[in-house]
Amino acid sequence: MKPRINLLFVVVCALLLLAAASAASAQKSKLTQSQVDQLIKSQAPDDLVASQIRSRGVSFVLTHKMAEDYAAKKAGPQTLAALREQVRAGGIRLQTEVNALILLDGKEAGTVGNAGLILLADLPEGRHDIVVRKEGFKERHLDIALASNEVKQVALPLDWMGGYLTISSQPAAAIHVTGPQTFDGAGTDLKCQPGSYTLTASQEGYVSQSRTFQVAAGEHHAESVKLAVDPDFVNALLSTANQKFAASDFRGATETTRRILAIDPLQAQALRIAAEAYWRLGDGPDFVAAAGRAVAAGEAVTIPLMHVHNFPHPMVHEVTLTIDKAGITYTPPSATPGCKLQKFTEPFSAMRAVSLDTTVRGAPAIDFQFIQPKSLGGFIKSDVDEHGNPILRLSFLVVGSEARTTHLFGNPDPNYVPFASPANAQGLILGAVNFITQIKR
Repeated sequence: MKPRINLLFVVVCALLLLAAASAASAQKSKLTQSQVDQLIKSQAPDDLVASQIRSRGVSFVLTHKMAEDYAAKKAGPQTLAALREQVRAGGIRLQTEVNALILLDGKEAGTVGNAGLILLADLPEGRHDIVVRKEGFKERHLDIALASNEVKQVALPLDWMGGYLTISSQPAAAIHVTGPQTFDGAGTDLKCQPGSYTLTASQEGYVSQSRTFQVAAGEHHAESVKLAVDPDFVNALLSTANQKFAASDFRGATETTRRILAIDPLQAQALRIAAEAYWRLGDGPDFVAAAGRAVAAGEAVTIPLMHVHNFPHPMVHEVTLTIDKAGITYTPPSATPGCKLQKFTEPFSAMRAVSLDTTVRGAPAIDFQFIQPKSLGGFIKSDVDEHGNPILRLSFLVVGSEARTTHLFGNPDPNYVPFASPANAQGLILGAVNFITQIKR
């Protein structure tokens, strides 16, 4: 019995030795990197090189980049396909702070881009150490394991060790902040390194501001800037607007006043100049808007009109009406033959009505009715009201209207029109009626 046991033991040992020898032989048979390079360099048949790679495998860590680089070494398509099959590298898609520095296994691996993402590609299977660093943030470490060909998504946010800064301005301005960090423009909860900062804010038409402040670690600090209108800037533009108005550049005057009103919407003089320029441009709606705001701000708006006479013959002559919060002032030229009406001022309380009169075809008029006018004593009354109080009626046409004198009393021409006005007359007259009605209320 003992000889049989010894023989069986010998056979088993032999088999184990053979298996070990076979494994060692297989390990030695894997192609090294230099052997793969030599096979490709020798220009051996493409299918033969591919067959060797597939049957023997490779003994080195082959990455995607290394496999693709063999194309430049003139590896054939079958060889490249076989090499790609041997790749065992994975990757890590890391999300963290923008511009953070990444260290992979102790070596710099790149800087995170603007999207807060970085791809660590062609990593061999196994464990890897990742370090994320950025000034002002607490450093983060990550130990991660990758399987063969595995790609992992990893978020590694950093903890901010500084403060936070919120910047705002009224109105919106050009803001520049200098200090341990630099900021431009407004922002909310901007990550801010601790320290001393200087803020400057400027905008055309406003007085610039500059201030210094401190931000501590962990502090949420806010700086709010309110700029004041620059009076020198406004006065210079007012002078320009007045000059353009005096030179009959009414469009230029309105453009200049827009610049003033953009920074100071209640600037009374700019509103008055704008209103009077809009009137001369024939812009009724903009006249009403600007004139109403000007009077509300304490200004008086003056518009040129033509006083209408119907007796003893049709006649018009230029005058001005000045409207303020209290009432209306009528100012004729220094000498107007045929008109006895002198300069007067009447309060709105003496005005019974103001309306658009379209009685005369082609010559819309603004019609005023004054009750018991105090400054017009002795002037011929036009009518009386329901209480017997005298009513003075005055009519005005827009500048540019004309009187026609071809009418013969006792034998009127049926097509005769005593007055003619410019095409934009009705829109302007409606604007004046709306404006005066608005102020009267």
